[in-house]
Amino acid sequence: MARRVIFACFLGASLIVAVGATPYVSAAPVGDSPMYTGKILPSVPRFPSYFEITAQGYYCATDGTACIPPSIFACQNGSTCPGLNYGDAEAYGAVVNATSGTPGDLYLECDRFTDSGYQQAVLDIVSPAGVSAYGPRGIFGVADNGTISGKGTLPGPSPYNDMDSAEVSSISASGFDLTTKTTGSATGVQNTENGPEIQNSGQIRITIRGTITSYDPTGNPTGTTPGTMSCVAGGSGARQTGTAMGEGILSVFYS
Repeated sequence: MARRVIFACFLGASLIVAVGATPYVSAAPVGDSPMYTGKILPSVPRFPSYFEITAQGYYCATDGTACIPPSIFACQNGSTCPGLNYGDAEAYGAVVNATSGTPGDLYLECDRFTDSGYQQAVLDIVSPAGVSAYGPRGIFGVADNGTISGKGTLPGPSPYNDMDSAEVSSISASGFDLTTKTTGSATGVQNTENGPEIQNSGQIRITIRGTITSYDPTGNPTGTTPGTMSCVAGGSGARQTGTAMGEGILSVFYS
């Protein structure tokens, strides 16, 4: 079961609003999300803070915007969009105030759109350390138990700074879902303007091996097959469609 994301942005003169079976809870003001308070300030250590490194974006296989007729919203609501792809990588720390370390909660997703709908592969897991930090099903309450290795790293020297687009965050992590036996990995470096959550450069490469679920153009599942999917989160293609989103910061999560 995937989390959900809503992108709203302009592509030329046309508004793109993308809603899909994809994950993301943005750096919203307090109250916008039931599980996210917004960015913690060093002077207000009221709740534990963990690193949050995320990258998302829709992109055409041949770059440009020709694969989006007329909007990404339409591509999962009845229209077919062959050549469109979506990538999402999210790594959340498990040690309070640590700016790097092995993620405790890892979410990876690749979507590939075809002339008959789209295909999707997902890895959504929480490790034992993540269970201690976030609870038995992870931050968003839907993760499977799994093992996570590797590292996420926040920018320095100011991990609380949400406006410096020169600061770099990175993910180099892999995971295994103990329930579905799905494996996944994510590797890459990005820099972001965290205030509006815009990814300025870089990308995260994702590979997922496990169950690939097919959907019709309206989002109804039509079948599953074993296989491997690869994609990128962010990157130049997603910046061309205006959907390259990313974040690297210490954040507060609470339930």
